[in-house]
Amino acid sequence: MEEISDTLTMKRWWRFRTQPSLWSSFLQAMSCSRKHHVARKNYANTSHEWKNLMRINKKAKPNMIWKLQAATCSFWWDNWIEKGSLTNLCHNVRTPAKTPVKNFIQNNQWNIDNLQRIVPTHMVQQILKIEIGPSSQPDFTIWNLSHNRHYSNNSAWQINRNKRQTLMEAITPIRAMLEWVV
Repeated sequence: MEEISDTLTMKRWWRFRTQPSLWSSFLQAMSCSRKHHVARKNYANTSHEWKNLMRINKKAKPNMIWKLQAATCSFWWDNWIEKGSLTNLCHNVRTPAKTPVKNFIQNNQWNIDNLQRIVPTHMVQQILKIEIGPSSQPDFTIWNLSHNRHYSNNSAWQINRNKRQTLMEAITPIRAMLEWVV
C-alpha cells in the first residue's frame, strides 16, 4: 500500500511543479513564500501533505529535467543541467535561492561573465552545452524514466516499489555453495 501511496504522492509533486493550479498556488503561498520549495525544510507546524511532498521530492527531483525556454526555473534548485541541481553540484556557493536561470542569459545566449563569477569553471563548460529554447515559451519538464518523456504512474511506481527476489535469485547462492561442497 505504501508503494501505491508514494506513487500517487509523486504524481501530486509532478503536478505541483509543472501544472499551474489553485492548489499549487495555495501550497506555494503557504509553504514557500520566501524560499524555493525544494530548499524549504520541514518544521513542526508543516502540514502532513507538505511533509509527504518533501519526502517524495528526493526520489522525484533527479528524474525531472527542466528544458529551458523562458528560463524561469531556479538556477540553483531545479535540475536543468541533467545532472542534478547546482546546489548539489557546487558546494560553498551563496546566492539567493530564488535566482532564475534567465539572470544568466542575455540575447538568448549564456552570459559567460555572470556564470564565471558564481559557478566553478568546470560547471560553466557544462552549462554552455545546454540549449536554450525560444524565450517566448515557458520552460517545460521532461520525465527521465519514460520513453516518451512524459510522467506516468507506471514509471513512478518502478522507483517506489520494493523489488522482491525472484526464486532463481534466491536459489543461486545456495546452488553455488552446494556445488562447492560437492
